[in-house]
Amino acid sequence: MRILVPLFSLSLGLAVAQTPPATTTPSPAATPLRAPSSTATPAPTLPTPTLLRFAAASPELPSADVYIDGKKVLGALAYTHVTPYDELPFGKHTVLVRRHGETTTALVGKVLNLSGGRYTLALLTLGKTLKLGVFILPEGTGAAGNTRMSFFNFAQDAGKVDLLEPDYKNARVKAALSFDKAATRTFAPLPLRLNVVSSGKIDPALAQVARFVPLPEHAYSVFVLGHSGGSGFQAVQVEDRLERGSLSAKP
Repeated sequence: MRILVPLFSLSLGLAVAQTPPATTTPSPAATPLRAPSSTATPAPTLPTPTLLRFAAASPELPSADVYIDGKKVLGALAYTHVTPYDELPFGKHTVLVRRHGETTTALVGKVLNLSGGRYTLALLTLGKTLKLGVFILPEGTGAAGNTRMSFFNFAQDAGKVDLLEPDYKNARVKAALSFDKAATRTFAPLPLRLNVVSSGKIDPALAQVARFVPLPEHAYSVFVLGHSGGSGFQAVQVEDRLERGSLSAKP
């Protein structure tokens, strides 16, 4: 005789857990590979050096000695002479001008607070008074390959002057430059000769600059000097150059 056992008795009273269907956990989005971020430190910005030069622009002072911070740096600086630039430390400096050979009495002096740039200190005469004029010129020549030219009018009684290029139909390289003023312009280099005339006129020439050929990426200066009496007017053209040590202490 067969004994039939109910199927439910096989569970032995144990609840059978229903396994839920497997769920797939989405994997996190793949992080794209990147090169390590570049945190290159930018090159430090170097301060603009302070460059200083002197121009002897007073016919009433034929020869002078120049002192910086108590030390003689120029001896017998003669009228019409323009020194090269020299580099000076930032900060305050005392400049004194004495007649050549004088060691105590200063004719004129000035305290400068130098903070970078190109300085021209000009000895010039206003009436009968000697003045130490300070002129700061811009840097650079503009577009690549250009020439920079600076113009100074230190001619006492010439009034405003123009600088003309007679070989280019009297083109005005610089117009209406007043006394005791300076101006700068840049242009593509080309052979130049210049006539200095009263502003708005073509002639007569008060002074002339002989023909020269400016070089690309170079800088030049033209100084108009003198007065109507004595030796008259003069135009002095120089290349702006740096000569380290030119303003160091002299015996």
